[in-house]
Order: sequence, then structure tokens, then C-alpha cells
Amino acid sequence: MGNAVPIAKAAADVITTSSSSDGILNGLIQVGLLEKSKTAYKSPLA
Repeated sequence: MGNAVPIAKAAADVITTSSSSDGILNGLIQVGLLEKSKTAYKSPLA
């Protein structure tokens, strides 16, 4: 997450926003598990 210590960020494959700024949601979008549309978030698997 965006609020991680620098050494953790350096080892990470994906860095997202902090948990208080929808970090889990943004991370899922970054890795392709959710797609962002204008009205809602949806799974590309559905």
C-alpha cells in the first residue's frame, strides 16, 4: 500500500494507495481483477 515503509515498496510488484484511500480496490483494479466503469466496479470474470 502507499503508506508502506520504503523497503516494502521496493520489494513489491504492485504499489497502490493507502487502505484509507481505497487501496485494496485500487490494487484489484491494477492487477486486473476488477474493471472500473463510470457507474460501478465489475469483475472481468463475470
